[in-house]
Amino acid sequence: MRRAVEQCAESRRPPEEQRQRRQELVEMLEERFGSPVRAWANLLDIHAKGKLKRKEFQTSMSVLGYKGNINQLWDELGLKPKQSVRFKDLCPEVIDEIREFKNLAGKKIVTLIQVSEVAAGPGKSKKAGAPVEADEYYKVMNAIDYPGDPDRLLQHLDPGNVGYVNTRTLRILNEQHNEEKAVPLFLRKYHENRQSLLEQKIAAVVIPPAKELLAKQDTMRGNVLEEWNSKKDARDAREEFIRALQDKFGSIAKAWRLALDPELKLAIENVDQLMKALKRAGLMPPEGGEHALRFKAERIFQACMSKETEQISLDCLDPKTPAMLEKFKDLCEDRYGSLQDAFESVDVDGMGIVSREAFRVLCHEVKATDGIFRLMEFLDPKRTGEIRLSLIDSEVAEDAMLATQMRRQIQERQQQSQDRRLMEH
Repeated sequence: MRRAVEQCAESRRPPEEQRQRRQELVEMLEERFGSPVRAWANLLDIHAKGKLKRKEFQTSMSVLGYKGNINQLWDELGLKPKQSVRFKDLCPEVIDEIREFKNLAGKKIVTLIQVSEVAAGPGKSKKAGAPVEADEYYKVMNAIDYPGDPDRLLQHLDPGNVGYVNTRTLRILNEQHNEEKAVPLFLRKYHENRQSLLEQKIAAVVIPPAKELLAKQDTMRGNVLEEWNSKKDARDAREEFIRALQDKFGSIAKAWRLALDPELKLAIENVDQLMKALKRAGLMPPEGGEHALRFKAERIFQACMSKETEQISLDCLDPKTPAMLEKFKDLCEDRYGSLQDAFESVDVDGMGIVSREAFRVLCHEVKATDGIFRLMEFLDPKRTGEIRLSLIDSEVAEDAMLATQMRRQIQERQQQSQDRRLMEH
C-alpha cells in the first residue's frame, strides 16, 4: 500500500500540467458558437440574469453535450457549491480582450458610435442602436493597432451573430468602467431587444375578433373550395380526354401520331392547334359547333399543358412512351457502342427505313422486349410494316444513312475495280 502511494506521488503532475477543464469547455463553446459570449447569451444564460446556479449550469452543460466532470469543473472555477457562476468566472480571457480594446480605442469608440448612427439615419433610436459598418470597425482596429484578432473581438461584441457590432453594445462598453459588468449588461440589452422583436411578431399574428376571424375563415374556405373544384375539373378533363383517345385509337402513342401531332411538330402550342387535333381525332362535341369545340379545347389545354412550357407534348399525356424511347436508345448504346452503330446494323441499305420485323429483332437484341408494342404503336401507328429511324433520333438516323451509303459506294467502286482487273487478265 505504501509503495502504491509513493508511485502515485511520483507520477502526479503539477497543477499547471493537469487537465484544464475550463479551457476545454471554452474551446467547445467557441467551436459550437464561434464565441463564448454568443454561447453564454444563446445557451447558458438565455434569460440574461447574469449568473447561473449550479443546477442551471449543469442543465446547460447537458444540452451542450459536455461530457466532463461538472464537480471538478466547478472546483477549478474556484466556486463553492452554493455559489453562482458568472461570465467572468468562465471566460476571464474574453473580458481581458474587451478591456484591451477599450483601453486602446479610448475616445475612438464614441466617434465610431456617432459615425454609425449618423449613417443609419434619423429613424434609428439610441435604445435600439445602429449597425457599425465593417469598414468603419476595421478602420478603428487598424488605427489603434489592436494586437489581438479583430474578427474574434467582433464575434464577442456580436452575440446575435448578425455580422456587425451594434452601437448599443459600444455605448454600454464606453459608459461602464468595469468590463466585467459591461459584458452581462450589453447581453441583457441584447436579450431585451430580442424579446421585444419576438413580442412584435406575436402581436402581428394575434387572433382577431371572432366576427372578423369567421369572415376570414369563410373567405379562405371559399378560396380553397374554388381551388379544389378547379383542380378536380382539370383532373376530370384530362382523364376524359385520355380515355376518349384510348377508346378511339387503342393507345395514346398511336393517337398522338395519327391525330394530335401528325406533322411531327413535337408539341401542341395553343388552343387553335388543339381544336384541329380534336377534329382529326373525331372528338368534336355533339352540339354547339365551333363555340363548344373551343370551350372543350380550352378546358383540355389548361388541364394537360406543361406548366413550364405552356404546351402539350406527348410526355404530358403519355410519359411512358418517351421514357421507353430514351431507354431503348440507352440500351442500343450499351449493346452496340452507339445508337448510330445500332441503326447501321439493321438498315443495311442506308434508306433510313427498316421493317417492323427488323426493328423487333433489334429490340430483342438490346433486351428492350418489354416496350416493343408501345414503341411500334408510336413509330408505325398505321401498321405499314415500316419504321422510320428518324422518329427515334433524326440526327443519328441521317448520320447512319449517310455512313452506310458511303460505305456501299466504296464497296461498289472496289468491286468494279476488281471486275476490270479480272477482265484484263
